[in-house]
Amino acid sequence: MNFKVSAGVVSLHPGRAPVRPVAKLEAGVLNKTLKHKPKDGSTHWSSRKLAAELGDVSFSAVQRIWRKHGLQPHRLERHLVSNDPDFETKAADGCVGLRRSKVRLVH
Repeated sequence: MNFKVSAGVVSLHPGRAPVRPVAKLEAGVLNKTLKHKPKDGSTHWSSRKLAAELGDVSFSAVQRIWRKHGLQPHRLERHLVSNDPDFETKAADGCVGLRRSKVRLVH
């Protein structure tokens, strides 16, 4: 008999065989994550949105693949511009306020 020993647990069944090859599944998830945007207009993918879009993968598998490759789609590396017409003045006021608070903390 073949026994699989893992962390002190003996098992006769090593688990279900993957339906799709793992490399092909990972390539599909990574390609969709990095090269395509969600169709609903969102700024980034969530694991559930991507799993629903691909259809044949669970959201937990998407999370595992992202974790394995160090992807965090919710942390954007690009700059987003606001549609607010008063954005420039609000941003300037916010930056001035931050500078003043830092000056007070130093003294």
